[in-house]
Amino acid sequence: MAVSSFPVTDIFSGKYDGNGALYEDGPFRFPVQFLRYFETYDIGIPPEYEKYLIDVVGLK
Repeated sequence: MAVSSFPVTDIFSGKYDGNGALYEDGPFRFPVQFLRYFETYDIGIPPEYEKYLIDVVGLK
C-alpha cells in the first residue's frame, strides 16, 4: 500500500475521507476507499474483479 499526499473526499457525501492511498493485491490496483464503497454500495464493478475480491480478499 502506498499513501499519497493529496486529500480524498467521499464520492457520495463529499466529506473528507483521509489521504489517498493505493491498494495493490495480485493483478489489481485500486484506491483503498474502494473497499468501503464495494461493501456499502452497488458500484457496478466488473464480474471478474468482484469474484477476485470475494474469493481471494474475502469481502462480502
